[in-house]
Amino acid sequence: MAESGIRRWAKRLLVVLFALVIVLVAYNALHTADLRPDSLVDDTPEARAEGTARLEALADAHGAEAWKQYDVMDVDVEDVWHGELMQRGMMHWAESPQSLHGRFVRGAWTGELELLKGPDAGDRWGVQSWKSWTAEPGGDPVFVDDALVEFVVPTTQYFLELPLRIGSATVTLEAGKALWEGKNYDVVFATWESPEPVDDMDQYVLFIDPDTGLLARTDFTVRDHGGSAIGSARYQSYEDFGGVMMAKRIEIFGIMPGGIEIPVHTYVTDRVEWDTFEVDELRPDPTLPHEGESKPGS
Repeated sequence: MAESGIRRWAKRLLVVLFALVIVLVAYNALHTADLRPDSLVDDTPEARAEGTARLEALADAHGAEAWKQYDVMDVDVEDVWHGELMQRGMMHWAESPQSLHGRFVRGAWTGELELLKGPDAGDRWGVQSWKSWTAEPGGDPVFVDDALVEFVVPTTQYFLELPLRIGSATVTLEAGKALWEGKNYDVVFATWESPEPVDDMDQYVLFIDPDTGLLARTDFTVRDHGGSAIGSARYQSYEDFGGVMMAKRIEIFGIMPGGIEIPVHTYVTDRVEWDTFEVDELRPDPTLPHEGESKPGS
C-alpha cells in the first residue's frame, strides 16, 4: 500500500477510535448500572433479615471476632496489572508489578501505602479521615487534594477487608443461589439507602462458598468512575493471619457492556500482621476528627 494510503487508513482508524471513546464516555455519563440479580426476590423484611444473617455469617467465617480486637493492619501486597492497554490507560503506578507496604486503621478509611519499586520507590500515599496526603522518601506527609490517592489507598484496604466490612450495608437482600464455574454459591445483594441504583452508593453481589462460608467472588459498581462502571473480584488462596481469614490473591476484572470480562489487575498478599505500630502513626494531622474515618459503606 502506498504511503498516502497508509496515512488515510491511520486517520480513519483514529477517527473511529475517537468516536468509540466519545460513545463510551456518553454511555458512562448517562447510564447507571444496576446489579440487582435476576434471582433477587421482592424487597421484603424476610429477604432483608436473611441477607443480614448471611453477611453476619460471612464475617464470622472470616474471623470477625479476632479482627475486631485489632487496631491496625500491616500488609505487604504486590499489585500486578494485566496487559499493555490496562497499564497505559488505568494503572496507578509507574510500573507493574508494584510492591506495596500498606498500613491501615482496621475497619476504617485511614491508612497509607508505601511504594517499594520503580522511580517512585519510597514515596508514600496516605488518607486520613478522607483527606489525602503524600510524602517523598524520608519526608513528612504533605496534605494535598489528590483524587488518585484518595481513591487508591482506601480502595486497596477495602478489597482486603471487604468480607469483614460489607455487613455495614444498610440494604442486604438474600438473592438465592448462582452457578459459577460449575459450583452453586449462596448469593447476597448489598448496597446503601435503596435497592434501586443510587448515584453515589455502590452495589455489591456476593458469591459465598456454602462449604467454607468464605467469599469467593463479588461483583460491584464503581460509582467513582461513572455510573456504568462495573467490576468483579475473585478471592482465592485463603490463609489464617492471626485468626483472620484473608485471601492471598484477589483478581480484579472489568465488566464491559454485554458482560465481557477483562482482567485488570491482581493483588497478591505476602504478609498480614496486626498491631505492629501505634494507630496515631497514621494520623499525621492530630486535629482531624476521627469520625471522618467512617462513612456509609465502611
